[in-house]
Amino acid sequence: MSAQAPKIYTLTNLTRSLENHMDQTFGSKTFWVKAELSKVMVSSGRRYIELVDSEKENVTAKIQAIIWGNTYTAIKAKSGKVIDSIIQPGNKVLISVKIQYDKLYGLKLLIVDLDLSYSFGDVEQLKKETILKLKQEALFDNQKSIYLPTIAKRIGLISSKGTSGYKDFVTELSSNKYYTNFSIKEFDCKVQGKAAIPELIKAIHSANTYDLDVIVILRGGGSKIDLNIFNDYKLCQAICESKLPVMTGIGHETDDVVADLVARKNLITPTAVAKTLYLSIATFNANLINSYTALKVASDNQLRNKKEEFKRHKKDIYINSTSILNETSQNLVSLKHNITARLNSIQRVHSTKLDVNYEKIKLLSRDLIKQQQLDLNSKLKLIDILNPERLLKTGYSITSVDNTKITTLDNLVGKELKTETDKGTIYSHITKIKNNTR
Repeated sequence: MSAQAPKIYTLTNLTRSLENHMDQTFGSKTFWVKAELSKVMVSSGRRYIELVDSEKENVTAKIQAIIWGNTYTAIKAKSGKVIDSIIQPGNKVLISVKIQYDKLYGLKLLIVDLDLSYSFGDVEQLKKETILKLKQEALFDNQKSIYLPTIAKRIGLISSKGTSGYKDFVTELSSNKYYTNFSIKEFDCKVQGKAAIPELIKAIHSANTYDLDVIVILRGGGSKIDLNIFNDYKLCQAICESKLPVMTGIGHETDDVVADLVARKNLITPTAVAKTLYLSIATFNANLINSYTALKVASDNQLRNKKEEFKRHKKDIYINSTSILNETSQNLVSLKHNITARLNSIQRVHSTKLDVNYEKIKLLSRDLIKQQQLDLNSKLKLIDILNPERLLKTGYSITSVDNTKITTLDNLVGKELKTETDKGTIYSHITKIKNNTR
């Protein structure tokens, strides 16, 4: 007895049968499914999507899905523009789907709704996990200990060239009225989507190889989903480990992303970062000018006061010197009168001896006068030598501490030393004293 021949179906019959079976089994039923968007393609208002699922970084499931144009419009009407940020490769979503099988196009999922709260919850969960991990590894506060220069002129700019955030920053930095002499080293990279993360990390590492004062990371406004890349652990780790201070100008509306929290300084917009940089320099310059002006006024006043004091001392010395000269001259005149009177007395009493002793007395008187004259000249020279004005002109100076002459070297370190010279008064601080050893 011959074997029964197998029943043969056409491909059309088989796929039609499968199509009918899927329609009868699933029909209009909907299922809520968690998945990651692997690929997204837009065509004529429709979104063609590849959904994947994975465990321990290994793909465990993959299927094609579609959102019809009218469905996407309806979802957008109730969720707003944030839907555009959610339907991007790399994002995880919670979607309501119908299972469909078409004999020409095969099996696919028809997306009919989207749970926004799930996507936002995923953002917050990633943020919490990144913060926790950075703190456990003692990286979270690394940037806070790095010095951010008051004058930060050499800037490493990490941004997407041509974006509004980039343009706002560069325009503000180059057209303000306070300071524009900045040097910018640009690191052009993506700032949106998961593909931006490795580019941003590479840019941070590269910037650290240049002689820069600060790294600035910029991005314009965006939703939580748009900015979620700045919650990525590896990106935030690169910021924490940067040897250069990092400033962020990520245009978020409300909550900070982790990149903001770990940066040395974060501002809400790129324009605010630019303003902070040039206003810091402008403020420093204004303070410097004010300090210089105050120091100059104080120095001028001090110098004027010391000049008046020196004039008083000069006048006192002149008066005292004149008084000494007058007194000495009077003494000489008195001495001369005494000698004359004595000679007259001797002449009257010892007239007989006058001729004998006249020459001797004359010589003695002349010697005595000469000696007194020499003494007077010595005193005059001494007065001239001791004249402070002359001493100053010959290169000597008058040194004092706290307007008191120096009699001991004890407890002088750290005090102000005043040195008066013919040309002016010098003020200095004593840092070290070396005793003379004999």
